[in-house]
Amino acid sequence: MTKIFNYLNEITPLLHKTYIRKVWKLCLEKVTMLYTQSILFLAKNVKFKKIEQFRTKLSNDLETIHHWFKNVVDSTSRENNLKIIQDLQEFAEASPPLISMTIVTLKKVHGEGFNYSTFKLLMNLRVDINKSEKSSIIEDCKEVRESHFLILIRCEGFG
Repeated sequence: MTKIFNYLNEITPLLHKTYIRKVWKLCLEKVTMLYTQSILFLAKNVKFKKIEQFRTKLSNDLETIHHWFKNVVDSTSRENNLKIIQDLQEFAEASPPLISMTIVTLKKVHGEGFNYSTFKLLMNLRVDINKSEKSSIIEDCKEVRESHFLILIRCEGFG
């Protein structure tokens, strides 16, 4: 991050003022996207022995990214871009019975990119939940997702 910021601090004075904000905003968008992808990669190769390690990582990383961009990106854009990390924190902190609801929220807020395969990957990060309970949660999530989908179809029919 330091290299990126040093480079951007060198070139932004050369840009027109209207483009400087756009450059920083695009940089934040890219950092957030790459961070989310790295979390999914991490989920394939679980490195955490305790859920607290994952929660701490998310919290520290969110704080760090927020700090780096607080003076160069407006608060609304910053909050919108960091929403995915906050939602991942909610997932990491959710009690097992509430995980399926956090998944519906992730799907609704973050769209098609957040699919069933992504959810299964994220469940690997929940090292605090045993394998049979994870299977049960995955099934519950599948049912909640299907019923949520049916509700959406019915609502669109009346809209």
